[in-house]
Amino acid sequence: MYLVDTSGTPDPDSTAFLGRQVKPDISCYLKSAPPGACITRARDMETFIELKNRAIDEPYCDQVNKPFEHDTKDSRDTRGQLVAYLSAIRATQNRTHTLASS
Repeated sequence: MYLVDTSGTPDPDSTAFLGRQVKPDISCYLKSAPPGACITRARDMETFIELKNRAIDEPYCDQVNKPFEHDTKDSRDTRGQLVAYLSAIRATQNRTHTLASS
């Protein structure tokens, strides 16, 4: 697996989501970064990693006897971001499943 810092490089081919381009923090490719000028390409990614520094952005809770999803605006925004990135991959590849990490 080849990991590429794509946090500053949006995918120009991913504008189907209200004109917004996806740019995961780390894009994971099978063998190497995609050829060409743009290193962020959902159609070539295996998956991605999104990094969050603030606890309030954490989308999920791993504590026993607490709801699985945090119910804050920031955590909902993070889950929406993950779904947008996953949708970009599935919209451009023949996939039935995609996994991501936050």
